[in-house]
Amino acid sequence: MPEIVPKRVVVVEDEESLCRLLGGYLTRAGYAVTTYTSAQPLLEKMQSSGVVWDVAVIDLTLPDVSGEHVAVRLLEAAPDIRVVLTSGLPWSTLSMLHGRERVTFLQKPFRPSQLLDLIR
Repeated sequence: MPEIVPKRVVVVEDEESLCRLLGGYLTRAGYAVTTYTSAQPLLEKMQSSGVVWDVAVIDLTLPDVSGEHVAVRLLEAAPDIRVVLTSGLPWSTLSMLHGRERVTFLQKPFRPSQLLDLIR
């Protein structure tokens, strides 16, 4: 019987406590999770190793690079990746990612179970 490999999820959230909370919750749910509190380390990882995740959970408002920019870079490098954008602010219908396949938006605050429903 083949080994079941968990989905690989990357969380990019600048609020450290929320980043840890989401990472822990997703790990307990059986996902292989990598967390970043800013975009630059993720972009560097992509440059050195490519995209190694199946799902990305990205805060739209990051301190160094916009979450949209990170999502675009991930989607360009790995068209099959699923992206969940999160924010306490409403998501603009003017966003370049609005309505794009494989991209969803989750308004903060949200329950961890809502996130799980989106990435399953």
